[in-house]
Amino acid sequence: MNRQRSAPVLLAAVGLLALGCATWVVVRSAGAAENPDAEHVVRSYLDALTAGDYATAYGLICTDETGVERAEFERAARQEPVRSYEIGSSVAWSSPVDGSGREYRVTVTAPTGARAAQRIRTQGGSCVQYGNISAG
Repeated sequence: MNRQRSAPVLLAAVGLLALGCATWVVVRSAGAAENPDAEHVVRSYLDALTAGDYATAYGLICTDETGVERAEFERAARQEPVRSYEIGSSVAWSSPVDGSGREYRVTVTAPTGARAAQRIRTQGGSCVQYGNISAG
């Protein structure tokens, strides 16, 4: 008889936990969607790269996940400099593990005139996720 009573209680507890997790993801995602600082961070990062101010660009990268030394970052940035950029559309992203932010579609132009599409993610609007900068 105890088993019959505990099953509904257990199911209710699991349901509430799932609802709580879903609510957390929606709230985090909504917060990322409304964060005006995210585009500012992306613009600041790209402006610094365009100006050749690699120290500033490096400083805008999320420090807890950089995994790359400043000298290595600057060397790579000098090899593929950015002359100009255009920020296109953006979408909110959210993960219970990684947090939330916005992902921007960006087109960068090199001094040679070559253009490349990139996706740049912010972490909560305060920094750029270096590991998530990718072509595409």
